[in-house]
Amino acid sequence: MPLFSIEWVCEVLKSPPVGNPNTLVESVSIDTRTLQPGALFFALTGEHTDGHRFLQQAAERGAVAAIVKIPLHDLPIPQIVVPDTLRALGDLAAHYRRRFPIPLVGITGSVGKTSTKELTAALLRTRYTTLSNPKNLNTEIGVPLTLFQLASHHEVAVIEMGMRGLGQIDRLAEIASPNIGVITKIGYAHIELLGSREKIAEAKSELLARLPADGIAVLPAECDFLPYLRSRVASTCRIITFSGTGSPADVSVKPLEAREKGSLRLALDLHGHRHTVQMTALGSHQAHNAAAALAVALALEVPLEKALTALSQWPGAEGRMTSRRAQNGACVLDDCYNAGVESMLAALQTLASLTGPENRVAVLGDMKELGDFALKAHQMVGQAVAQIGLRLLITVGDLAQQIAEEANRNLQPGVPLLHQHFPTSEEAAKNIGLHIRPSDTVLVKGSRAMQMEQIVSALTGTPTGETHA
Repeated sequence: MPLFSIEWVCEVLKSPPVGNPNTLVESVSIDTRTLQPGALFFALTGEHTDGHRFLQQAAERGAVAAIVKIPLHDLPIPQIVVPDTLRALGDLAAHYRRRFPIPLVGITGSVGKTSTKELTAALLRTRYTTLSNPKNLNTEIGVPLTLFQLASHHEVAVIEMGMRGLGQIDRLAEIASPNIGVITKIGYAHIELLGSREKIAEAKSELLARLPADGIAVLPAECDFLPYLRSRVASTCRIITFSGTGSPADVSVKPLEAREKGSLRLALDLHGHRHTVQMTALGSHQAHNAAAALAVALALEVPLEKALTALSQWPGAEGRMTSRRAQNGACVLDDCYNAGVESMLAALQTLASLTGPENRVAVLGDMKELGDFALKAHQMVGQAVAQIGLRLLITVGDLAQQIAEEANRNLQPGVPLLHQHFPTSEEAAKNIGLHIRPSDTVLVKGSRAMQMEQIVSALTGTPTGETHA
């Protein structure tokens, strides 16, 4: 089904008419490798590539027009010239989104964004036809591309929003026009870029400042920045608080127990009404994600029974505490999509809840983008390692060595800790099989840049591309 006409594109981008104004656009593309006939091609520029180099290929593959900064001579398709192609992508997506007067949930925070987005979408789908970002397409590129997937049958959208600096969430919210804004947590992710948690709170709360007068803000009750977050919400907006530890909140969820073979039992207090539910997703931190998702679902009038059923059936987001089986029979907890200090500590607690110390193995990589907080963050993880007890700690990367050093400084007398270090995930993947027993439960976690999925692939015998498809 066509999205819009070339005439409409020119009007939105304030460009002189080009080509046949009645030409219809079937899709939007930034990559000629996946471009389909009928697409509008955006020639985006970045550090390592320039879409203008692929204009000819776009035309050959069936693009009906291209958005460019510098037109290419003799290109056989119309070229709409703009000062900034990335800005144009967002502007066009913003206008397209406004064609659909449906609720849109914007989700951001230092940790838990993708899991909360996936879980929220799963709960909403029990009542509504729901669009959400594929995987973690949460940037100034990914959010517009997601919005272009909106169609007449969609009744609600759930959009994850990432950021790497001030102003970026504001821009994404400007594009997406959220009616509901969710802040998962204010932590330490990207502190290297922003300098302080105060600045992180300022950046994340840009989502709240963009809510309409009748919007809904869903906020973490235990956050030390809660008063500040409240101040960023218009007085006419509704505020719903949530907790993942059982603390007082509008929607309060408390983890009761976790089991390797399948589950996390939760106690729920929803506006004074108590319930219990069993989740198949692992990790006590999922209680926090569940509370936020339930707050959104109930605000959008999803029947409680349907929401709880969806919660119990949700398998968890890929690469986020996903249980896999190693080739030798060991249990592998694949939590390697990304890592910050909060999620690393939560993952270790989950490992501790599943098996005794004699069978616990943690394969931990560097946590990136922590700036001056990096040493302290890795030491905090090391202290947690010493506290819970492991059979074996495997560290990957220069920073991760601090985990082992701090763990050894904090071990109880007479409590051993085997330690093996590898400089890269590639080296670790080559040797990991030598260190894992069939009875082990192995946590694998590190920042995205560490490519810890190579280790999961080596353990499970699954090609890397299939591990995190």
